[in-house]
Amino acid sequence: MSLKEAIKIYDSWRNYVEIDDKLSKIFGLLPLSFLPYPKESLTEALNIIAEKYWNDGDKEMSNTIQTTMCSLMNYVKDEESIESMSKSLDTILKHSDLKETKLRALKDCKDFWLKETYILNKK
Repeated sequence: MSLKEAIKIYDSWRNYVEIDDKLSKIFGLLPLSFLPYPKESLTEALNIIAEKYWNDGDKEMSNTIQTTMCSLMNYVKDEESIESMSKSLDTILKHSDLKETKLRALKDCKDFWLKETYILNKK
């Protein structure tokens, strides 16, 4: 994969990672079809970009990219994910304390991304 292709995929991932974070808070396992690119392409591109940042001396950004890659483990075959999502929603709806916990986690997630977006836009 060329650096140009990796940058294009990385940009898509950067735009998607907030959505990934929020969906994961609710469902855990997510369908592979939700990803902006195939899992293998994302992994390859993110590794290329992380290595570029590392070689350019920005180890913090390289580590951040590597950390976001961990969420790719939450993506499974669509059929498996749909069953898991259904069970998750059923459980949330049956247990009010779990529903409150999930809602709090989503609010915390929203607040985090609002802060991150603000910080990134100031740079």
